[in-house]
Amino acid sequence: MNENEFSVYWYTATEPPEQIEELRFVSAEEAMKRAIDLIRPKRPINVLGGISRLIVTDGEDFCVFEWLKDQGIVFPPECVNMMRKEPT
Repeated sequence: MNENEFSVYWYTATEPPEQIEELRFVSAEEAMKRAIDLIRPKRPINVLGGISRLIVTDGEDFCVFEWLKDQGIVFPPECVNMMRKEPT
């Protein structure tokens, strides 16, 4: 796997949810920076309740990070207690 094979996707809070491709084929660091930035509650899209789920996938399409709107970080397990709620 190439080190620049991480992607960030988020899902709208509409019914049915729509998948939005935010970034593709970037470094793990860039993907995680964008993911954390996107889930901050003070971002305009989150003030409007726009993101219901966010995932980061690796080059083999495995989920390496998952955040859910009302639960915070749910995967990986090592990170669950780091940010029980949305980051400020």
